[in-house]
Amino acid sequence: MEDNFWDKERGLYDDIYTVKDIKRFVGHTGYLNFWPLFLNTIDPSNDRFTTMMNKLIDKSFGLWTDYGIASLSKKDPYYKMADNYWTSPIWLNINFLIVKSLYGYSTNVDLEPILRAKIKTAYEELR
Repeated sequence: MEDNFWDKERGLYDDIYTVKDIKRFVGHTGYLNFWPLFLNTIDPSNDRFTTMMNKLIDKSFGLWTDYGIASLSKKDPYYKMADNYWTSPIWLNINFLIVKSLYGYSTNVDLEPILRAKIKTAYEELR
């Protein structure tokens, strides 16, 4: 996962497709990019954890709404286009995973206190 799905340019995990044996990232921005956080599969001491967490909890990144985390960022070109099934809705089951993971990270004493406090604030707002 670390070698194949990390998009260095965007600082996010991303899905890939291949064109003429060249790997390309899909390039959408949504909670798909944050599964390693939600499923607790990324080590919090990894720099990628901090990069991704800061993006997730940054409201200007476009995922936060008044009702939860949207499936696709408001800044993504596909937001609310065509098949709205996946391009904007807030999925309760995914938001549950997000809240659960934010809670877990907010109580992790090994995290830097400033980041942990930001995560706690995000958790409290989202729940």
